[in-house]
Amino acid sequence: MAPFAILGLDHIVLRVADPARSERFYLEALGCRVVKRQEKLGLVHLDAGSALIDLLPGGETAGNNVDHFCLRVEPFDEDAIRAHLIQLGIAVEPAKQRFGAEGTGPSIYLRDPDGNGVELKGPAAA
Repeated sequence: MAPFAILGLDHIVLRVADPARSERFYLEALGCRVVKRQEKLGLVHLDAGSALIDLLPGGETAGNNVDHFCLRVEPFDEDAIRAHLIQLGIAVEPAKQRFGAEGTGPSIYLRDPDGNGVELKGPAAA
C-alpha cells in the first residue's frame, strides 16, 4: 500500500508547437489566467480551478504532447515514498523543490510502465 494518499491533480504540462497561440486559446476560450511565467524555460502556468495547466514549448507531434501530470499527495515523506517505489522496481530521483498549483514545494518524478511522466507533489512551503 502506498505511503500517501492522492488529494487530486496539481497540474498537467503540455508541450505546444505555438506557445502564443495556445496561451490565447486557454485565456480566451476557457477563461484561464496567467499565474506565473518562467521566461528562461518559455513556460507559462495557467490557473484551471484548483489545478494548473502548464504550457511548454516543443510540441511537434499532435496527440503526443503531454510532458507529465502531477498528483498532489499527502503526507509527503520522501524517504517512505522512495522506499515504496524502489521496492516495486520503479526508478525514482531525489525530491526537488518545484512550482505547482499551491506554490513551491517538494516533488518526485517517476515514469509509468508506458513511459508517461508522473510527478508526486507535496505541500507548498509555508
